[in-house]
Amino acid sequence: MARAFWKGAISFGMVVIPVKMYVATEAHILSFHMLHKKCLTRPRQVLHCEKDDEYFSSKDTVRGYEYAKEQFIVLDEEDFKKVPVKTAHSISIQGFVDAA
Repeated sequence: MARAFWKGAISFGMVVIPVKMYVATEAHILSFHMLHKKCLTRPRQVLHCEKDDEYFSSKDTVRGYEYAKEQFIVLDEEDFKKVPVKTAHSISIQGFVDAA
C-alpha cells in the first residue's frame, strides 16, 4: 500500500475531516545522452565567443534579458532575490477519488 506524503485535516466549524494525500502519478522519464558515434563517449559542451574568437567556461557567463536586437540588460543573483514571489498556504481540492 502506498504511503501518504501529507496528513492533515479540513475543518468546517465543529466538523473535522482527516485528510491524507497520496501521489497519484508516477514519472517515467526516458532520457538520452549525446554520444560520439565513433567511440561512444559523451562530448563536452564548448562555449565559444565569435566576437572575441575565444573559448570560455560556464563560470564566465551571466544572465541577460534581450530588450532589443543585440541589446541586453545583465541580471545578477541580487536582482532575482528582489523579485516578489507569490506563495500560497492553501490547497485547492479539485475532486475526490475512490481508494480502490
